[in-house]
Amino acid sequence: MEISDILDDIYAMQGVMKQYEKKYGITSQAFYTLYRAGKLDDSEFERTREFCDWASAYEIKLEREQEFEKMSYKQLAILLSTQSATSTSLPTSN
Repeated sequence: MEISDILDDIYAMQGVMKQYEKKYGITSQAFYTLYRAGKLDDSEFERTREFCDWASAYEIKLEREQEFEKMSYKQLAILLSTQSATSTSLPTSN
């Protein structure tokens, strides 16, 4: 998976989560904590479906953020090694 794909997924999941945060008036992190603890009333079919979608979006976002962080460190290492190689190569005078 490319960095751009990962970022697209993160932004898409943030959009989904934002809709539910507006609807229910709580952060996705607070929702997910309550959801995992079984403390939310999801007795209605529609709410159950929404809660599952919201929790899935949150989990996907967390996974993609971890992937992005790992790829970012690799990218940073490449940039730093390139910069080091460039700065250590001194021009010669003739």
